[in-house]
Amino acid sequence: MVPNRDKSGDTPADFRIFTEGLEVGSGRILCGDSRATDYVSLSLAAPGLGGRRLSADLGRTVGLGGEPGFFLVGNPVD
Repeated sequence: MVPNRDKSGDTPADFRIFTEGLEVGSGRILCGDSRATDYVSLSLAAPGLGGRRLSADLGRTVGLGGEPGFFLVGNPVD
């Protein structure tokens, strides 16, 4: 997951997601309603996923031992 350095305006994704040199998804920075904290909304799609698109949210949390960490919550897509 790398920042989208070519982003201009609000429409393009904030991040591009790659695996083995193949772009498989994108991420957009959004603000949560309940806590007004930023998180990244991810969208993944690749032939290896069977033609389905997967969505998930990536946010910050406190990890083991009080260290900062991240959490990933999957979002079903019909």
